[in-house]
Amino acid sequence: MTANKDGLDVFYYTIRLLCQTLVYGMYTILMPLCCYTMLKRGLQGTTRRLLFCMLIFMFSLSTAHWVLSVYHDLDLISSGFVNGIPLDNDAASYRRQQCMLMNALALTNCVLTDGVVVWRAWILCKQEFRKALMVPIVLLTCTALSAVITIGIRMSIMIIAVSQHKVVAGNALARSLDYAQVLCLALSLLTNLSSTSIIGVKAWRYRRWITAEVVQSRKRSTTRGERVVALLVEAGVLYTFSTLFFLVAVSIRLPFGTLGDIYVPVNAQFAGMYPTIVLLFVNRRSAISETVVFSLQDRPDAPDRERNSIRLETIEFRSNPLLDTSALLSSIPQKL
Repeated sequence: MTANKDGLDVFYYTIRLLCQTLVYGMYTILMPLCCYTMLKRGLQGTTRRLLFCMLIFMFSLSTAHWVLSVYHDLDLISSGFVNGIPLDNDAASYRRQQCMLMNALALTNCVLTDGVVVWRAWILCKQEFRKALMVPIVLLTCTALSAVITIGIRMSIMIIAVSQHKVVAGNALARSLDYAQVLCLALSLLTNLSSTSIIGVKAWRYRRWITAEVVQSRKRSTTRGERVVALLVEAGVLYTFSTLFFLVAVSIRLPFGTLGDIYVPVNAQFAGMYPTIVLLFVNRRSAISETVVFSLQDRPDAPDRERNSIRLETIEFRSNPLLDTSALLSSIPQKL
């Protein structure tokens, strides 16, 4: 029975590592590209420097998470199948606590990614929905606090497990950890939903004009698919779906734990990668403080009360001769 349990344990950890490695592999491809484009355009300005440092920190945390996962999985395989050591001993329990602590620390990436989603919502909609944007900002603050509480409880459990040589399970501390994790996930989801909803309201308000611009993009260097993907990325739709799936996966029971246990490192890697994707889109086509999708300018087909405040644009950090934006810029009326 123990051998079957150990084999199932190794199997689930290996599946989780493979899924995590797939996302981390994409992350390692995108990260150098994003750093190169940011460095090429320059890091003048506090915002650009902070974003660059944030990217480096998130990638370092994701790398440490992946390395520890590889080490833990290899250790499980060598202990359980090569050396025949039961995986429920003190050493294995300590290594498992290390991985769980790293999963908790990876919540930092999730909070930072939530911050990027809220930031893009602010850039997109601050002129029309400044008061409404206070909702995702408050939710983001609560998410950060719940993440800090979760990390603190996880560290306490690890200290108790190491110092007293016992597994902390079923007591008040373990239950509070479960509640804190679910609360953090729920707040993160609400943060993303509120940010995405605000962007969605603006997109719906200007839907006919946006559709016309997307159709006209076939005449420019930007494809229709690229502009649609840019809208989805900047609105945080993809990351919101990932968070929603994570929250649902926590409730799906498996023979060993839950589906959420497998998706924890995957979501952590995706959370780290998501700001990189956003900044790649922004760096390629627009200024860091503006957006690929919206900004405000004169437009005759805009709603009457917003007639002087909408256009779709692709503004550069500075002029990029490799991108054909002349057709787009010449087609947009300029302010008087």
